[in-house]
This record gives sequence, structure tokens and C-alpha cells, in this order.
Amino acid sequence: MPSPEPIPGKCGAKMHDNETGELRGYCMKPPMSFQTRCGSHGGKSPHCLAKARVRAIEHEATVALAQARPGIEPLDDPGKALDVLTRVHGEAVWFYDHLKEKAQDLIDANDLTVVTATQGEQLRAVLLAFERASERVHKLIVDGMRLGLDEKRLRLDEAMVTLHLSRLKEAFLAVLDDRELGLSPVQRERARLLIAERLS
Repeated sequence: MPSPEPIPGKCGAKMHDNETGELRGYCMKPPMSFQTRCGSHGGKSPHCLAKARVRAIEHEATVALAQARPGIEPLDDPGKALDVLTRVHGEAVWFYDHLKEKAQDLIDANDLTVVTATQGEQLRAVLLAFERASERVHKLIVDGMRLGLDEKRLRLDEAMVTLHLSRLKEAFLAVLDDRELGLSPVQRERARLLIAERLS
């Protein structure tokens, strides 16, 4: 029985009356694995099955990436945007390497002069997923160069070092003013000059 409206998570293909051609509703069958349509509405076509295999391999690599990466921690320092971009670059390269290794394993495990249809489809799907991962890595690298991320990271690190030195200097000067140390005014002044000189 078709649904009057498309339902999320269902096939949703339009169903028409065979005689009148009028819209009867939308397909309620579940889509095939890693697809948006059921087997009756194109899910079994070679093109859709090939795309589903690529999505399945990418999904497997995404799950492996999630297991490989450490827990996500909140980023509240001034460089959080750069940290996120750096992590995204790292994850994209990991994803690329994972698929490259999977493709190489398939090639090593099979005599490529005699490949069954199933082996050929699996190899084709892995290579397509690898090609897409390669394009993502290339785009991220080009975008990173265009945005000058390395230079921005260096400037941010320099600013953080300056901030830490400033705080360290303030802490030393606060200690010098502690009366319990018993420093004379001349000793305190000499210490201030040395601290300013060494931390400049």
C-alpha cells in the first residue's frame, strides 16, 4: 500500500496507477543497503549496486577511523579552528591510506589475470572509493595552502609564546614583591631588570 506522502527512511519512489497513470502515492518499502531506493524501484540496477558497494566501503573506513581516533575533546583555545582543520587533514589522509591499503590487499590477494565478476566488482568499488578519498585529500591540501594555514599556525604559536612569557614575567615580579623574601629595594630592582632582560 503506497503512502500519500514520502516517508523518511523508506524508498519513496512515486507509484502510478497502471491504467490512468495518476499518482497513487509513494513506495513504503525499505531501501536496499546503502541506497535510497528499494529493489523494485531501481535498487537492483548494476549502476545503483556499484554505487552502494562504494558507499559500503566508505562506511567501513569511516567506522574504522572513528575507532582509531582518540575521544573528542572540547577545543576552547584561540587556535581551535586551526586545530579542527589540522585534525580534518589528518583524518582525510588516514582515510586515504586505509583505502589504499585495502585496494592493495585486494590486488595482492587476487590473480588479476583471472578475476571473477564478484572480485572485479569489489575491486572496482574499492578503487572508486580510493579515488574519491584521493580527491578529498588533494582538495584539503590545496585549500590549506590557499588559506596559508601553516603561516597562521606559526603566528598563533608565536602569540601563545609571547602570552606565556608575559604571564611568567608577571608571576616573577609578584614573587619579588613578597616581603617574606627579605629582598632590599636594590635587590628587587636588580632582579626586575634581569627578569625583563632574560624574558624579552
